Amino acid sequence: MKKKEAKNVITGFTHYTTKPGTGETFLFHCQAFMKQTRTESGCIHFELFQSHTCSTCFIIYHKWESAKVWEEHLNMKYTAEFINAINHIVDKVELIEASETPDTFV
Repeated sequence: MKKKEAKNVITGFTHYTTKPGTGETFLFHCQAFMKQTRTESGCIHFELFQSHTCSTCFIIYHKWESAKVWEEHLNMKYTAEFINAINHIVDKVELIEASETPDTFV
């Protein structure tokens, strides 16, 4: 079996826990942010998930062509606006980031 070549793809999971009663507000701000993010050059995938057992628990799964384009995303004006809009309703944020290397491909 032939191995695929890695493209320095960055995959991340950002887990947000919002304050009680603020799930709908988080979703509202996320919708516009996701729409803009998905149009970015280098954005492979950007998806929001909400727990079916916890109305204040969300995960954003994101995949980028490289660390460079992900860093560019983090520096976008609307990224800062999103962070400022949700900052007062978020209790906890955890980011799990992984780089895909040739050894992770089969």
